[in-house]
Amino acid sequence: MSSITPEAVAVICDHGVVPNPWQWCDADDDVVADFLAATVQGLIESGGWIHPEARIIARGGDLHIECPADEGTPLIRVPAAAMLPVTRARWNPGDGELSILRLDDWPEGADLPLLITQVGLHNACGKLPRLVATHPSASQTLSAEIIAAVRVLRPSFRTRTMSPTDVFWATRAFRLPAFDAAAEPVGIPVIDLLNHHSNGDTGQWHDGTFTVTVRRPTGTLECFIDYGMHRDALDTAIVYGFADTTTSIAHCGPLDVEVPGPAVVRILDQGRTPTGDLLPLRADRSGDVWSLNRFTFNSMDPSADLFAATGMPMRWCEEIYSALAGGYLTVLDDLHSQLISAPPNPAVDVLLTATKHLRSVVTSSAR
Repeated sequence: MSSITPEAVAVICDHGVVPNPWQWCDADDDVVADFLAATVQGLIESGGWIHPEARIIARGGDLHIECPADEGTPLIRVPAAAMLPVTRARWNPGDGELSILRLDDWPEGADLPLLITQVGLHNACGKLPRLVATHPSASQTLSAEIIAAVRVLRPSFRTRTMSPTDVFWATRAFRLPAFDAAAEPVGIPVIDLLNHHSNGDTGQWHDGTFTVTVRRPTGTLECFIDYGMHRDALDTAIVYGFADTTTSIAHCGPLDVEVPGPAVVRILDQGRTPTGDLLPLRADRSGDVWSLNRFTFNSMDPSADLFAATGMPMRWCEEIYSALAGGYLTVLDDLHSQLISAPPNPAVDVLLTATKHLRSVVTSSAR
């Protein structure tokens, strides 16, 4: 491993000598390579650090990061000075390319040239047109029937008007208190090029710096980050535009089922905080109706969560779990039927992958 440490890089930068940014870039397009090198240089000049053996790989507009260093080794460090409060810019709502209309309350210390570099990088990679074609939350080809079927599982799906640029930044921003005491969505250059895996690194925010370490859960040189929020395959499909098939969970949508004994069990759509964090399972009873704020199927003990939340006899918890699984699969099959009857397109394919994975999670946990 190279002897260049974060501290050594900081000393080099303090003396005005910036390491060659091209050493981190491996791109099949010269324009993309230029923007990647400018991104790396801007990051290092801001006091950031990238492992000297890391490489940013760009192929056909897709980007990822590889590094052969030991698992757990620091990979990328980004200080607040290199973070970009993207929601303080007003963006062109069109779907051709990213472009800034104006800046609203751009904070002192935020790196505007680095933001412009990121706009150039993502435009050179054709990110916005690709997102419009493939992302279920931005696609113009999903039918009203498919949207309605998704809403049975996720009631908020496409209920708020979002431009393609809004959807794009929602897929890459992290909520951090980089400029004010309150957290806000910020772009984190280089780190936002890491792909997601449920066993990727979660990152750490400490003293105004976000750091990720080397995690290679696929057995290749590619490093991954876990985007967090305990999302299942459908969540990642409608939030990030891909179905995460590495997860072993499936979040139930709003659902009522009748169960002998408890009578009616109702799953509500109250499982997350306004910022998206998953809430603990909570149960309330009114007469013969038990209401749960949320419910998650997983491969662990299928009835343990219900027992902990309700205190019901375990046999009832097992019956409730079975009834919930049956009701959930019925709703999921309705969505699947809508998807397979639709004309083929990439956004439909993303949702199909999600529904197939969710079914496998529920059926395996209900055995």
